[in-house]
Amino acid sequence: MAPDFSTLVHDHHLELEQALLAIAHATPRTPIADIVDGLWLGFVAHAEAHSVVLQSVQATDLDPPDELRQVADRLVADHLQQEHALRDLIARDLSTRVSRQQALQLYEHMRRHDRFERDRLHPLVVQLLDADSLQQLAASYTIERMRVLGLMRPSAPVEKPRRELRV
Repeated sequence: MAPDFSTLVHDHHLELEQALLAIAHATPRTPIADIVDGLWLGFVAHAEAHSVVLQSVQATDLDPPDELRQVADRLVADHLQQEHALRDLIARDLSTRVSRQQALQLYEHMRRHDRFERDRLHPLVVQLLDADSLQQLAASYTIERMRVLGLMRPSAPVEKPRRELRV
C-alpha cells in the first residue's frame, strides 16, 4: 500500500529537520553546500506541493469548514515564515555560532509546524475525504513535489575536474 498523505508530509518534514540539524552541528568536513541545496530544494518543493493539495482539499467542498480554512491559512503563513528564515540562514556564513543557533531555532519551528499539522490538518482531511480521495491526495502531493523539484536547479556550483597544464 502506498504511503498516505500524512506519512509523506511528515517524512519530508523530518528530512528538512535533519538537514537543519546537520547545519547546526556541522564540522569543517561537512558538505555544507550540498546540505543547503538539499534543504532549499526540499523546502520549496514541499511548500509548493503542500499549497497545491491544500487548495484542492478546500475545493472539494463548495463551503469548506472554517477550521480547515484557518488551519490552511496558518500552515501557509508558517511556510512563508520558514522561507524567510531559511533565506536569511542561507545568506549567512554558516560556520558561525549565530548561524548554527539560527538553524536550531528554525529546526524547532519546523518541529512545531509538523506537530500542528499532524494534530490539526490531517484529522480534518481524513474527516472530509473518502479513502480514494485520500489516496489521490497523497499521489497529487507526490507528483506536485516531484514536478517542482524537476523545475529547480541546485545553487551549488558543480565542481569540474581539475586539469593539469602540461608544457
